[in-house]
Amino acid sequence: MLNMRPLEPLLLRDLINMFMIIIKLLVNKYDIIIEYYNYSVLSLLFKLINKPLIYDAHCVEYELAKSSLSKMIILLNESLLAQLSDNIVALSNYDALIFAKTYKIPLNKIKVIKWLMVNKNNNITIKNIYKEMLALKRGSDILVKPLIIFHGNLRYGPNADAVNFIMSNLAPNLKDAIFIIVGPNPPFIGRRDNIIFTGFVSSEELERYLLASDIAIDPLRIVTGINMKMHDYISFELPIVTTKVTLRWLDVNNVRGTLIITSLDKFVDVLNQVIKSKNYKGTAWIHEHKLTDIARDYIEVFSSLAIKFK
Repeated sequence: MLNMRPLEPLLLRDLINMFMIIIKLLVNKYDIIIEYYNYSVLSLLFKLINKPLIYDAHCVEYELAKSSLSKMIILLNESLLAQLSDNIVALSNYDALIFAKTYKIPLNKIKVIKWLMVNKNNNITIKNIYKEMLALKRGSDILVKPLIIFHGNLRYGPNADAVNFIMSNLAPNLKDAIFIIVGPNPPFIGRRDNIIFTGFVSSEELERYLLASDIAIDPLRIVTGINMKMHDYISFELPIVTTKVTLRWLDVNNVRGTLIITSLDKFVDVLNQVIKSKNYKGTAWIHEHKLTDIARDYIEVFSSLAIKFK
């Protein structure tokens, strides 16, 4: 059953996920149920059988809705979960405030997970090894051109929008660079001109692509929650060209080693300047908080919060 979870259509996957949740509930008798907005109807069942409910929210989904119909559906679902949940886990203070304001819930019902960075100790020798491995599959010019990475689930609206921008604006105007886009649901898999789509990869494969890359970009127009790809780019000490919205969970006044774009119209020129100056070599993110050797894993943090909720 678990192997069927990524199947299309989405309805089938959601039904299987719901089925798995119910089975786990009945078999393991969990005290805490972790839910997502599209399973809000199940929250009624959980409350009827007197199960404590935590809404594990990666973001405020309502902020991502575009059409009026989507806004209405998400508003109803997320509002129901927000009201019925005993606690909500959010990934930024900003999201906690939006939850409280949108759904009229007290702030003390929302727990914000704080993230620590991981220093991957990237160096030029390791980078060259992984670039050579990639060059064998995707072209020898990878060894002499800057490799620019963007990653995420391409079904996710903001990511799909960013990929369209890369394909239509960045890649055609920056032929001296190679763009590698990592994540599921790409328009194609492989290389066309100066764009590489990998499709779905394991966490180990993603790490290799990050180690091989010279620059990270994040041309998102809309962001909610913590921008996970930014966390990865920071962790791998990559120079970053990004829009301001991706940094809302950080103190942008103390960001150094990162170029923040206020308008996508300027993205090509700024990225081109970085490529031509070749300052991407050896550049690292310098953050006000010291990078740690050991990350507090999300599951570990969530588990500790769950214990406090009991």
